[in-house]
Amino acid sequence: MQSVYDAAQYVNGEDTTYTFIDYKPGETRDMPVLRAGNVNAPGEIAPRGYLTVLSPGDPRFTERGSGRLELADRIFSDSAALAARVIVNRVWDWHFGRPLVPTPSDFGVQGEKPSHPELLDDLAARFIAHGWSLKWLNKEIMMSAAYQQQSKPRADGNAADPTNVLLWRMNPRRLDVESYRDSLLRAAGRLDDKLYGVSDDLQSENFTRRTIYGRVSRNNTSTLLRLYDFPDANQTSPGRDVTTTSLQQLFVMNSAFMQRLGDALADEVRKDETYTLKIRDLYRKVLSRDPSVEELAEGRKYLTEGTVERFAQILLSTNEEIFSR
Repeated sequence: MQSVYDAAQYVNGEDTTYTFIDYKPGETRDMPVLRAGNVNAPGEIAPRGYLTVLSPGDPRFTERGSGRLELADRIFSDSAALAARVIVNRVWDWHFGRPLVPTPSDFGVQGEKPSHPELLDDLAARFIAHGWSLKWLNKEIMMSAAYQQQSKPRADGNAADPTNVLLWRMNPRRLDVESYRDSLLRAAGRLDDKLYGVSDDLQSENFTRRTIYGRVSRNNTSTLLRLYDFPDANQTSPGRDVTTTSLQQLFVMNSAFMQRLGDALADEVRKDETYTLKIRDLYRKVLSRDPSVEELAEGRKYLTEGTVERFAQILLSTNEEIFSR
């Protein structure tokens, strides 16, 4: 309601079964503290304002309205240095798969220290100097030598820094579940990339749109999302834990979803006259490359006893499909 227009919010506690919220447009109001969360036991008024610890002056908001505009102004004025570091840290995480500060939502004393504090300070300062331009920040990171490194290990690097904290190589990264599902559907020629419209059931056999259009239920999470580290929809999450489990492998081996995609891929190469052509085209569709001599030989050997459908499913199940290097 308050994202559409400013309105005062009143909690109506008259009903014993339901809690109703009343809004009065154009009115401003400071909310009271509700003792033990009881709407019928209001305590002292908590004035609208900014965080005292981050305010060099009076933290209270004085303008009429909800205070959203004043909050935004204070974040980028009173807390500019902190806000810039938080943004830079998250953008860095998007590109590298690992933030400079491992606790992106906690820069306080209980959070972890940055691995490269001088780098974080430098990028934050120049980010502000360039007018808080995310376009500049993304370009600056992606044009850096650190970002453009190969992921191939080196003996000297492994000996000096086996966990790659010093960024001597690019870490191979696993796709998030949304990108992984979209990539599988695209490889099988089944991805419906039309834009807009209502969400639909991710569990449905007929739902082939991008995963962003899938309906997320707080009580019944999609099997695919649940297996590949989708966060709990009942609470906020600053990031995702990446796990590797046997259930993930069982999913790509046995699920009806993967079998349908394997069947669809086999249909794509059905007109190819030889096993060699089928294998080549499957590699191109799934992994965007030609097979090596050894891979071609292994593929032909498999197809003398196995089916094209299951061979296609095997390619969809490989690490190369889910990892970016």
